[in-house]
Amino acid sequence: MREFVGMARDLPPQGGPEESGEPVDRPEGGHGAPDDVRGSGEADPLVADGVRWSDVELPASYGVGRVLPDGATPREAASDFRPDRAGLPEVSREQATRYVEEHRSDRPWLGPAADRSPEAQRAVAALDRGEGHALERHEGWITASVARERLEYLRDPAQLDADKRERAEDAYKERMHSCGEYVTWIWDADAFVTAFVRGIERPEVRDALDAGYVPGRFVPGASVPIKELLGPDGHRFCAGFRLLEVGGSMEAARDCRDAWAEAHAKGREPDVLKPRIEPIDSFEGGTIEFFFRPNRDRTGYEVNTTYPEPPDRPRSQCASS
Repeated sequence: MREFVGMARDLPPQGGPEESGEPVDRPEGGHGAPDDVRGSGEADPLVADGVRWSDVELPASYGVGRVLPDGATPREAASDFRPDRAGLPEVSREQATRYVEEHRSDRPWLGPAADRSPEAQRAVAALDRGEGHALERHEGWITASVARERLEYLRDPAQLDADKRERAEDAYKERMHSCGEYVTWIWDADAFVTAFVRGIERPEVRDALDAGYVPGRFVPGASVPIKELLGPDGHRFCAGFRLLEVGGSMEAARDCRDAWAEAHAKGREPDVLKPRIEPIDSFEGGTIEFFFRPNRDRTGYEVNTTYPEPPDRPRSQCASS
C-alpha cells in the first residue's frame, strides 16, 4: 500500500465565510501548475503545442441526462453520492461549490468542475479533501502536453512547485516521481465523476471500502468495465499515451525512460535515446481501475487513485499511479 502525505484541504464553514465571520484556510498551493492546463469548458485534450496527436474523433461532452445500461442517469448517480460511502470527509453541496470556486486557481484540477452541477462539485471537493490523487493525475484538467511530460520526463502533474516539477520530484514523497508504461485520464469532468460515484457502489469496490482498517494490510485493487460505469460509448471519454517498447521489451523501455528523465532532472546530457510514445487510440473493452489506501482517520479505506485502463496489456497493480 502506497502512503501519501496529505495536504491541508479545509472547507469554508457552512453558509460561507462572509456569513460565519470565520477565516477560511486555503489549501496548500505551490509556485504554479503546468502552463498547459484545461479549465472548465475547454475541448480536445489530445492537442499539444498546436498539434493533434490522434485522429480519433472525440464527442463534444458526456451529458448527465443520458440513460446508462442499468437505467440510471449520471445526474442521479451524482445526486445519490455520499462521501462517507467512499471513506471521504463530509462536504455539503454549498460548501463544495464555494470550495471549487475559491481554490480552482491554486488547485487547478478543480477547474473542470467549476461549471458543473453542485452534485458533481460535491464529489470533486470530497475527493480533493481525501488522501488520494485521482484528481491530480487522472481527471479532466490533464492535457496531452501534461500527460506527455509525465510519461517522458516523469514530471508529476500533482507537483505544484514548478521547479520541483522540472526536477521530476514527486508531489507526495521525497523522491523522484515514478510512472508506468501508460498515462491515462478521463477528459470530461462529468464522465470522471460518474465513473467514480458509480464505481464506489460496485461490489468489487465495496469489498475494499467496507473493510475495517488493519495496519499493514494489503487491499487489492478492483477493475470495473468502462461500459458498465459510463455506458457503451464511455471509452470515448478516456485518453492516454503509452511508451513504445525498446528492443521488443517494455521493461527496457521503462528503464531507458527512467534514465532519460533522471538525466534531464539533474541537468545532465542523457546517454540513452529519448523515449518514444504513442497515443492510445481506443479504450473500448477497457476498464476503470480502482486502488485503495487507508483513509485519514485510519478507520477504513478510500480510493487512492482511479483511472481508465486500455484493454490490451493491462498494468500490474504495483504500477498504478
